[in-house]
Amino acid sequence: MAASCALFVLNRVQPAQDDDRVKAHCVFGLGVLVVMMYHLVLGLDSGIGWADVSQVGLVFIIIATGTVLRYLPDAGAVRYTSSSVHPAMVIALLVSLLFHVLDKVDFI
Repeated sequence: MAASCALFVLNRVQPAQDDDRVKAHCVFGLGVLVVMMYHLVLGLDSGIGWADVSQVGLVFIIIATGTVLRYLPDAGAVRYTSSSVHPAMVIALLVSLLFHVLDKVDFI
């Protein structure tokens, strides 16, 4: 997750994206999905809460909007909406993960 976010920040600093940077961002994003699903399976015995399900849902929305941005360059309004929703969903996921970690360490 941190690597994918770092590539997003790098894009804001140096907007000229090359294909390798986009591919790396996508691979890191899919890696987040794999790690999250593994974490979810490990937690099956302790029960899955709505927060866990919503985090997985956020990841799927992030991947869907990223797929639109990556593979549909002529999508018009759909692409514009995806470009607005994609970073907002990433921020929502980061906040959700922060609360998840704080909850697991009994901070809250």
